[in-house]
Amino acid sequence: MEKKSDSNKNIYSPQETTLSESTFSETMGLAMHNAIANQQQSQITTSFTVAKTCALILSTATKMP
Repeated sequence: MEKKSDSNKNIYSPQETTLSESTFSETMGLAMHNAIANQQQSQITTSFTVAKTCALILSTATKMP
């Protein structure tokens, strides 16, 4: 008997996906990516605002007689 090679074995599920399912999953992925990017940008803006405010407070405190 000859041993058959498993290299042609399909590793994906036999269930087919439609174009709308593929588009939906791609859209959800992009939406999640955008949400994370917006959150990171918001954190950067918040950090800058806090640092700038602290710098202004310290610069005002040193100018008082």
